Amino acid sequence: MAKSRILVVDDDNDVLELCAETLSSLQDTEIVLENQSPRASKKLTTDSVDLLITDIRMPEMDGLELLRLARQLDPYLPVLILTGFPTIETAVASMKLGAADYLTKPFFPDDLLATVRRLLQAKRLREENRLLQRQVERTYTFDEIVGKSAPMQVVFETIRRVAASDVDALILGETGTGKELVARSIHKRSS
Repeated sequence: MAKSRILVVDDDNDVLELCAETLSSLQDTEIVLENQSPRASKKLTTDSVDLLITDIRMPEMDGLELLRLARQLDPYLPVLILTGFPTIETAVASMKLGAADYLTKPFFPDDLLATVRRLLQAKRLREENRLLQRQVERTYTFDEIVGKSAPMQVVFETIRRVAASDVDALILGETGTGKELVARSIHKRSS
């Protein structure tokens, strides 16, 4: 399994230390701490990160700006917002921008750990799902036609041969058998 990277951004070094200590129990996980949000934004653009944990209130660049940047760079990157000044407005704003979760400070270390585990697991599952979908699409589909049986593989090969030739094709079959899908597939693959 690949090592996960978590970027923790907070201008309070005590919070960074607490996060590092709490998250150190996660196996195969690298914790990157940053107390300056401009440097954190640079890390987001240059380094691969599996989870961003950020405070909302920070000088220079706040957590919502980091959240926006993270969303632009990777729409699937989970972002956990931390705040010592919880308001409904900041919670709603962060969720509207795509934050995966929201914890108020002071937080219990076990709550942080459970939330991070859940977010990393959800990210892994999304990535596995996308990978499996790509494999299934490659293996069992032909444009919009789905099938893995031997007769369907014969149909796919026939579509390839007809599309590569310079002949007219007449597609016959009963209603609902996919004649239009075959025609579109031939058209899409032909010159």
